[in-house]
Amino acid sequence: MLPSAKDIIQQGIADGLHTGVQIYISLKGEVIVDTVIGEAAPGRPMKSDDMTLWLSASKPVAAVGAAQLWEQGKLDLDAPVATT
Repeated sequence: MLPSAKDIIQQGIADGLHTGVQIYISLKGEVIVDTVIGEAAPGRPMKSDDMTLWLSASKPVAAVGAAQLWEQGKLDLDAPVATT
């Protein structure tokens, strides 16, 4: 993992923003990063198979999906949502 990303995550844990994180990145089926940092619960280290809440984290996923549809010409960003 990028050292600066790890430092930022550890600082967030120290600041009480979160207790732990899971990071998994793959590209074309090849695992690039699969790691955990912090705790899943007080005194219990995070494991890569722990279930975690996404909360607002789905917004970037939706944005990437919309961008991919736009790139493929399947979404017109200037089209009205509805017509009357």
